[in-house]
Amino acid sequence: RITVQGIGLVVTGDLETDGQDRAVTAGLDLRADVLKVAHHGSARQSPDFLAATGARLALVSVGAGNSYGHPAARTVDALGLLGMRVMRTDRNGAVAVVVLGDGALRAVSRR
Repeated sequence: RITVQGIGLVVTGDLETDGQDRAVTAGLDLRADVLKVAHHGSARQSPDFLAATGARLALVSVGAGNSYGHPAARTVDALGLLGMRVMRTDRNGAVAVVVLGDGALRAVSRR
């Protein structure tokens, strides 16, 4: 979890479900404005971890047409049900998060 210009981000790398669950169980502060979804949006996501972030924006870094089927539809659906806007590099291209003058976040992409 990092904070940049007052915006909280949870950057997960390839954190697997058991690690996500341990973070929740340990009571770590996972609150964030932006979640970089673990492991290219694979199906191996902890619902409790995703919910604990309270993120408004979920970023999924994933290659188009990958043979793994990432991101998993159930992961994208879960993020949407939690009220997160999902931006995917396979569909949106490079994504940047911009903080507007009023503190609002805006995700901009090349596509």
